[in-house]
Amino acid sequence: MIAITKLSYVASFLPPNLAAIRAEKRALQLLCRGPWNAIPPDLLKSVKTIGMPAQATDLMTLSIASRIRVAHVTSQNVFAHNLCIDNVFEGFDVVLKYLDHKLSNSTCIKSICHAYSEFIAGSSLEDCGVVTQSKIYKKVSGQQPPFCFRAFVSLKAHRMLGSAPCESQISNVISRYLFSSSKSFAFTFTHVRTISNHWCTRSRFGAIQRGCVFSCGHETDSLKHTCICATYWAAFFRVARIPPFTMNIEKIILFSNDSIPICEVEFRSIIIGLHIGFLCFNACRHGQHFSDRLVQHHISHFMRRHNLASTMLLNLQMAH
Repeated sequence: MIAITKLSYVASFLPPNLAAIRAEKRALQLLCRGPWNAIPPDLLKSVKTIGMPAQATDLMTLSIASRIRVAHVTSQNVFAHNLCIDNVFEGFDVVLKYLDHKLSNSTCIKSICHAYSEFIAGSSLEDCGVVTQSKIYKKVSGQQPPFCFRAFVSLKAHRMLGSAPCESQISNVISRYLFSSSKSFAFTFTHVRTISNHWCTRSRFGAIQRGCVFSCGHETDSLKHTCICATYWAAFFRVARIPPFTMNIEKIILFSNDSIPICEVEFRSIIIGLHIGFLCFNACRHGQHFSDRLVQHHISHFMRRHNLASTMLLNLQMAH
């Protein structure tokens, strides 16, 4: 996030090179803090679509928007200078006429004019009112194909469940992302982590026989077991004081059971329990012993900072 502010200044004159694009992708993976490339960078640049409050800035789109802003607002004489350069190289000077134009075409002036000309060919700035970089960024982003969350959920669910979900199940997941984001964006992102196999389980890195971190006796801590571990969910229901119900992997991944959407009580219990389970899992992974006290600690700490999530939990408790 610090780098993007500096790169955005350089990107006002030149498009980011391959090294900058690689650095951007690496930084986004570091921010995710999990298995490498499990969550695609394009998803992190589109999470406002599923209700999250902020998303990563796309460096290439930012560069295009910055150069358009420079040409339209900051340095309007850039086109005059560009014309002068063209006139010089297209003149009768024999030495200049046969030079390789690769260098001149890679200059800041050419880069700015090229970005502006390409944008104007397919869009207009007249509907922006007062032209700002943020408005241009939004328009440029709108011209690009959006990240397809439906295809993402379908692919990840297929890998987790072994069978492709139907369209209604995918729609159910995406619509419920919007609800969970309105209570706490952590609920949504934890579920995205789950369907992407983005938890740092020991089996994910080759240690298959290390056992479940919740001390249930299961032979592995693979995510397919960890997110439905009976020992964890029994502790969660007990500590959270909400009605227990049978857990399976389809309920966790697709919020459905036998292809039928689960009820609101079960859905809300799952999004809370899954996130608390993720927090407890990481605490156990770093040496803490799993217990009701650990679950209580993470529930209390999380609910103190998220009022809407706290109200949702209270309503579940009252329903019980």
